Amino acid sequence: VVGASGSGKSSVVRAGLIPALRRDEQIRWRIYTFSPTSQPLEALAAELTRDSESVTATTTLIDDLNLEPRSLHLFARRLVAGPAARLLLVVDQFEELFTACKTPALRQAFVNNLLTAAQSDGPVTVVLTLRADFYTHCAQFAGLRAALETGQKFIDRLQGAELRQAIEAPAR
Repeated sequence: VVGASGSGKSSVVRAGLIPALRRDEQIRWRIYTFSPTSQPLEALAAELTRDSESVTATTTLIDDLNLEPRSLHLFARRLVAGPAARLLLVVDQFEELFTACKTPALRQAFVNNLLTAAQSDGPVTVVLTLRADFYTHCAQFAGLRAALETGQKFIDRLQGAELRQAIEAPAR
């Protein structure tokens, strides 16, 4: 989901997409939302292991994600079971991967895991919210560039009645 700063990308996902998926009676969605921060693998692992009381689960997953691009895919398969179960990963403010994370190897490992999980036949769907002015930064990752070409939705700035609706409807 690409758009200008303040265009409502996060709101569309958090107040629109996520509630709609939770109402889906055909598919059981496990939904995880996080921002990359300066440590995207840590942010991802912490979110996925949020129900675990052991920090070892988080640190082990961080190490796995760093070493093997199939780690997210394999971990997700264990989190969701059954043909009607899916995992949604919402990476909100994806531009933090370029503004906050200063380590190219971490960026690459993060993107590789997201792409492998999303492009496999597994249960993972990945949704990114990205400020439009960081769109070209994604081009450095060939697989991400290809995914954006086929799967993006552009959000224009809301104005007037649209803005009012976006604010009032979730509150109702």
